This record gives sequence, C-alpha cells and structure tokens, in this order.
Amino acid sequence: MKTDYEKKTRGVGEHRVAGKGISDKLAHTLDNAIRSFYATYGVTVRLKGRHALPKAKKQNKRMIVDSTQVKTLVDNSRNLRDKAMILTMFQSGMDVSTLCSLTFGDIAEGLSKNEQPLKLELFR
Repeated sequence: MKTDYEKKTRGVGEHRVAGKGISDKLAHTLDNAIRSFYATYGVTVRLKGRHALPKAKKQNKRMIVDSTQVKTLVDNSRNLRDKAMILTMFQSGMDVSTLCSLTFGDIAEGLSKNEQPLKLELFR
C-alpha cells in the first residue's frame, strides 16, 4: 500500500507525479478499517507488513488529582469564585462546560431548604 499508489501534486495547474506511496498514518488507518470490516463478520484477516506500520503517537493520559493538590490549587486561587469552581469540580466530578452552564435556579431549592450537600439534577 505504501509503494503502489502514485502521489500527484496538488493545486492549480497540471498535476505531475511526485512520488509513490501513501503516508504511514493513512496506511495504518486503512489497515485498521479493513480489519474492522472483516471482524464485524467474524473473519480473521492477516495482512503482511503489520509490524512495519507505526504505532499511534498520541496517548491520552488521565491525570489523577489527589486532595493535597486540590488544596494547593485552592490556596493559590485569587478569588472566592475560583475556589468555589475548583472545589465543585473536584467534589462532583463535573466537567468545565457543565459547571459553566449552572444557574442559580439549579441550586435555589437546595439553598432554601438548607441542604448539605446540595443535590443537583443536571441533564447533559
């Protein structure tokens, strides 16, 4: 796959052959698409050159934050609003967009009943 196809120049004007092959990333993507298609129907496919394909470069690493790090962050925040946002996100597990979409109406009933902790009914 990486050497069979002609690469042509892009842009305006006449297109000439600039080389042969496709990128490593595209070859990897096509390989996975073919395997996924056949795996859906229970067919195992062994493709040549699998070991030569590049590994995915980007990995999402989950950052685990403990209470001491949150305390340091709260101690260094500048105002009460920032402290409240940090503590709310840490204790509830909310993401930033959910926190920013909160309104007073979401917590008004709990505040009037003096509930601790406040129960929020949120819909994503």
